[in-house]
Amino acid sequence: MKTRYTPLVKIKKDTMERSEHDLQQAGHSADDAKMALEQAHIELDGTSIPKAGTMSELLQARMMLAAQRVVIGQKRQNLDAAVLQTEMAREALKSSILEHEKFKYLETEQLETALKERKRKLQRELDEIALQGHHNKKRKK
Repeated sequence: MKTRYTPLVKIKKDTMERSEHDLQQAGHSADDAKMALEQAHIELDGTSIPKAGTMSELLQARMMLAAQRVVIGQKRQNLDAAVLQTEMAREALKSSILEHEKFKYLETEQLETALKERKRKLQRELDEIALQGHHNKKRKK
């Protein structure tokens, strides 16, 4: 049985499913960013400064370390953004679940009200039929 809330429940369910998908995507992005940051740290740890050599080799090694630190900073910012996106997606999911449940409850309430009204109407009709039957029996006697 359709109610006036049925289309809203369907829309809210679709929104909730979209929010779940967004949360999964944000989680994957956060995992990818975390792995990229760990990889950048591993590359930094693997880079060594030469103990001997020309000045240009020492400067080159320092520049490589500085560049790797910049990359790590960017990866850290990416991870922070992905974590923030995940938190926002989680909040959006909570909100959409709440909205879906609210409209589902309203739909259920309206269905129960309609069912009670149908039962009352049926009872009135049965009472009327019974009264008519009773009056018909009296007339025949």
